[in-house]
Amino acid sequence: MSSTATARTDLIPVEVTGPHGRPVRAEIGIAGTTAFVETAALNGDGDAPDPAHATSRGVGELITAALNRDVERVVVGADESTACDGGLGALRALGLRVQDASGALLEDTADLGRARRLDDGHLDPRLSEVDLVVEVDPEAVLCGPRGTARTSGSEHVEQLAAGMQIWADLLRRHSGTRLTDLPGGGTSGGLAAGFAAVLGARLAAA
Repeated sequence: MSSTATARTDLIPVEVTGPHGRPVRAEIGIAGTTAFVETAALNGDGDAPDPAHATSRGVGELITAALNRDVERVVVGADESTACDGGLGALRALGLRVQDASGALLEDTADLGRARRLDDGHLDPRLSEVDLVVEVDPEAVLCGPRGTARTSGSEHVEQLAAGMQIWADLLRRHSGTRLTDLPGGGTSGGLAAGFAAVLGARLAAA
């Protein structure tokens, strides 16, 4: 669990989507009205796919499980992650609709370079009622020579890096905030930046 979790944290088992799209067992921690979610909890599900084809969907499903327990605060321990999708999968699990130029909805592991429009009108309304915090590595950035795509180990690094830049530009237009070199934004394959831009999450050094 997160470094801020306490010894009195209750662990709740949850079945969610792993990075390759198959169900995996994970857990959330509940301490009072605070829930703790770990991105690394989704990585131990067998052979990991290339980061360019992995999904962060399970993180969103863990957050939904936390919201179902009427918490007031959700802390996401954004550790090492197989997925490098800018949080696309997790955000889709929480209700975000991401469309390409033709208006078709993108799948979780779709090429980020095809993303052209974000529709947040279907996000889980409970997200606006909780304090969402993402623990990050301040050195991790979304784009550039040290960006999350460049450090992902993907065999498709150039395609992934180009797509991540398009995703970053789309997030900037949506939120009004520059995210390419946001300290910590590249944590967990860019999930931190996606959560900050779409959900208004606070980024805090782990």
